[in-house]
Amino acid sequence: MDYKRALEIIKRKTSIPEEGETFDDISEAFDLAAAAIENIILAKPWSVLDVDVDGESKELDLGGI
Repeated sequence: MDYKRALEIIKRKTSIPEEGETFDDISEAFDLAAAAIENIILAKPWSVLDVDVDGESKELDLGGI
């Protein structure tokens, strides 16, 4: 699955497959998203990460990682 397709699935904010999708497609999209987030977090020595959520800047506390 390419990242664009994974983003389309994740942005729908549901685990219910659309026509032509399977639960395995949804699972793969979430796995790709989790791996990407993990790589970003582990690549930098941050304690707080600024993230953009629906156009709004939010802080994600990474102190417990």
